[in-house]
Amino acid sequence: MTVEPKVDIQRIDLTALSANKIKLIVKCINRRGHLLLASNNDVFCMIRVPHEQQIYQLMSEHHFELALQVANMWTEETGDDVVTGGEDNASESTKKEQMMLKIKNMHAFDLFCKKQYKEALVLFLKLETDPSQVIGLFPDLLPEDFRNKLEYPSKPPQLLGADLETGLFCLIDYLLEVRRNLANAAAAANGQNGATISSSASSTSIGGNSAAETDSPSTAAASAKAKYQLKSIIDTTLLKCYLQTNDALVAPLLRLPDNKCHLEEVEKALKKHHKYNELIILYQNKGLHKNALDLLHKQSRKKDSPLAGYKRTVQYLQHLNAEHLDLIFEYSEWVLKNHPEDGIKIFTDDAVVDMELLPREEVVAFLQRINDDLLIPYLEHLIFVWNDTTPAFHNTLIHKYRERVRMLLTDHKNSVAAGETEAVGAGEEPGELGELRQNLLKFLDDSDHYSTETLPTYLLNDGLFEERAVVMGKIGNHKEALVIYVHMLHDTQRAEQYCQRMYDKGLPENKD
Repeated sequence: MTVEPKVDIQRIDLTALSANKIKLIVKCINRRGHLLLASNNDVFCMIRVPHEQQIYQLMSEHHFELALQVANMWTEETGDDVVTGGEDNASESTKKEQMMLKIKNMHAFDLFCKKQYKEALVLFLKLETDPSQVIGLFPDLLPEDFRNKLEYPSKPPQLLGADLETGLFCLIDYLLEVRRNLANAAAAANGQNGATISSSASSTSIGGNSAAETDSPSTAAASAKAKYQLKSIIDTTLLKCYLQTNDALVAPLLRLPDNKCHLEEVEKALKKHHKYNELIILYQNKGLHKNALDLLHKQSRKKDSPLAGYKRTVQYLQHLNAEHLDLIFEYSEWVLKNHPEDGIKIFTDDAVVDMELLPREEVVAFLQRINDDLLIPYLEHLIFVWNDTTPAFHNTLIHKYRERVRMLLTDHKNSVAAGETEAVGAGEEPGELGELRQNLLKFLDDSDHYSTETLPTYLLNDGLFEERAVVMGKIGNHKEALVIYVHMLHDTQRAEQYCQRMYDKGLPENKD
């Protein structure tokens, strides 16, 4: 019978062995753990069971506190177990520590089996038990082949329903604390100004075997890999727990800069739960932009999908830089063809810093191939918003204006001839034609970065006399400009306005 805790360990009935009562009990002087018992006719020798054997017996009966007390007495043994000092003493001390660690892990496992999840996980955390073994106590959190390799004192309980939910919440707290400890350890290591950091941390299995890390150069790479794998297991498990308890926390976890979720495992879990928004975040953070864009394209056609439509594709492409230009071109094509007005924002959104850094010549060539009409809004953005002075862009914009105006002007003239519309001055036409001609006239007057060598001929052939007059004035050929206003357009008022405008510019040659 022990005193604290009070446990009945063993009873021996000596009356069955001796006809007389035991009258004398003597402690053997040179044999510790031996007792001599004597009656009138018999002498018995009682030999104490070795501590290790006692401990295993106590653990099998779930007397963990008593097992710890017995383990704590380990160094007091003599005889066959006597510690003589030196290396033997150190070895025995290590053996004692390992045994105590094993008992505590067994105790934690027993608490878990008794559904005392919080207490069990707190103890596992304190003992620095291998997180993989702790996670393996729960179903469907580790790959099946990996989980099958884990060893436990007995088969872990099968968690279902409310028990599983309660256990998962406790596991989340445990994983967050392990994650925090790893981050703190890494921060402390980085704060050593590049000095070599030796880790004294160790992890133990529930069976109690310690796997201490070493700081020798030969194991440094393996240690770093093991730490990364541990972080990956923790983050991946944390995400799976969130999917089963509070899926609103999945996206914030994936957005963490130090997130180490295992790609294939998390991808499979997110698809299983139809978490496509979160899957896009995973792909984006892992740099798997093609996977993300493929998923966006597929889901865009599903009306019940959270990724339905084209807007998420536009947003995603806007945040890719010039390094991914081929992807931008490949996956913007379907948007530009079906939704050109919003599609062009892929290349013109001022809210995105890297947007201006895309190679503009290549974008122009791409738009010209996909949808020629989109060149005008893109070039307008380059020139009027980003103040691009590249002559090629100015020339192209003028010619795109000219081509569009020429096409619309033909329909307008037919409408005037049929009496459906009144004849008006350049830029005063109804609808898109009037707006485009205003833009063209203003741009011809304001820009100093386009070529005037062949442009007047184009304008004359297109019947754009007002535009030709502006260019003539731009190159200082005021006489021809006035001829156009007076003799071709028969508009003396505009001729006077032209003269006044040139005079107001203050140039000596304009005042003759």
